[in-house]
Amino acid sequence: TPGGLKEKDLTLEFSLILKEEILREAGQGGPRVGVLLTREDDRNLDFIERAAIANRPDTACVVSIHFNAGGGRSALGSLALIAAEKRNPSYRLDYRFGEGLSEACNSGVRQFLPNSKSRGVITDGHLHGGLGSNFFFQMLRHKKLREVPKCFLEVEFIDNPAVEKALLKKDRPEKFRAIAKPIAVYLVKWARKG
Repeated sequence: TPGGLKEKDLTLEFSLILKEEILREAGQGGPRVGVLLTREDDRNLDFIERAAIANRPDTACVVSIHFNAGGGRSALGSLALIAAEKRNPSYRLDYRFGEGLSEACNSGVRQFLPNSKSRGVITDGHLHGGLGSNFFFQMLRHKKLREVPKCFLEVEFIDNPAVEKALLKKDRPEKFRAIAKPIAVYLVKWARKG
């Protein structure tokens, strides 16, 4: 960020809050829903390790939390990134899941940045010379993970000074919790329908 905050720290902080919100939402009744994070500290697992952790018979979806950058100093918006259609057997499922996830996230963000919009879904076709994300490559190697939706969730553009001021400075944990709540509602609903 312009103020020196690191994405890896922000994503960990947001993910831990999101986990709490998912468990809180799941505790409101209905079938049991759990959350498995691939990291709960400042560790960086490779994509093979992340896919192995996610490859469980009870996995309902896989979400990799990120904060976006590089869209210009005035870029705003939440978005989901999924594997490109040509190498993704669950493209339609991923697209539908990502679209709802992006909108849920952005409904939380708009509480603090009313001009922010959901940017919907993009694919990884522009990454690594068209080869796509190594994250998705490793996930798609597992039959079980091909059958569940998976995406990156880009919460907001943190290199925009307005985003940093509105979301990342004062009262960040409370703001992250407010953003995480609609995401948690969406994820619990998704997990229970399958």
